[in-house]
Amino acid sequence: KIVFRLNYHTAHGQSLWLKYSTVLDEKGVRFDQIVPLQWLNEGQWQASVKVRGTGCFKIEYNYQLRQTNGVELDEFTHRIT
Repeated sequence: KIVFRLNYHTAHGQSLWLKYSTVLDEKGVRFDQIVPLQWLNEGQWQASVKVRGTGCFKIEYNYQLRQTNGVELDEFTHRIT
């Protein structure tokens, strides 16, 4: 289980989402997922994901801000190996 926590101030109606990919190094197989972050309190958001399997893998992820008008903005990308 990996817990992602983000300090980010949003305006009314905005939401944050976690876009992540699990990449199996051995075969290059990629699993893409998008999950909503849950609002914890003023400026704090969180999402938990379960990663299953054995062997080497890496996780690439970024946060996405969604506006009430449907606009999606990717904020930044990270990699975990």
